[in-house]
This record gives sequence, C-alpha cells and structure tokens, in this order.
Amino acid sequence: MLAYLVALRRHEIGIRMAVGANAGAVLRLVLLEGMRMVGAGLLLGLLGGSVLALLTAVTLAALLPALRAVRVSPVEAMRSE
Repeated sequence: MLAYLVALRRHEIGIRMAVGANAGAVLRLVLLEGMRMVGAGLLLGLLGGSVLALLTAVTLAALLPALRAVRVSPVEAMRSE
C-alpha cells in the first residue's frame, strides 16, 4: 500500500526535491506516512480486539442462563406459580 501511495505521489516528491528537499526529508516523509498507517491499523486492531473480547465474554455469560431457560418444562413452570 505504501509503495502504491509513493508511486502516486512521485510527481509531488520530484517537485519537493527540485525546490530543495533533500533525500532525508523525503525519506522522513515516506516513513512517517508508513508509521501513520501502521498506527491506524494497530489502533483499529486493538479496539476491534477489545470489542471482540467483550462480545465473547457477554455471549458466554448469557449462554448458561439461556440454556437453563430452554430446558424449563412449561408444565413445571406453570405448576410452580
């Protein structure tokens, strides 16, 4: 993905170098772009993982009562009231 973005920005990078940007500045530009993408991916992954863990915990916590509810005999339930 980063290689594709650099290829798209090739003209811009050429202009930057023509007006005085050195190789270090261009390298920093590309590395920062890559780090932003990695950071966004990590953030989304951590948030997604937290949500998935919470969803799993809630599902497991609700599973036992749900299984008990399914096993209730209607006759027994009506008799106890």
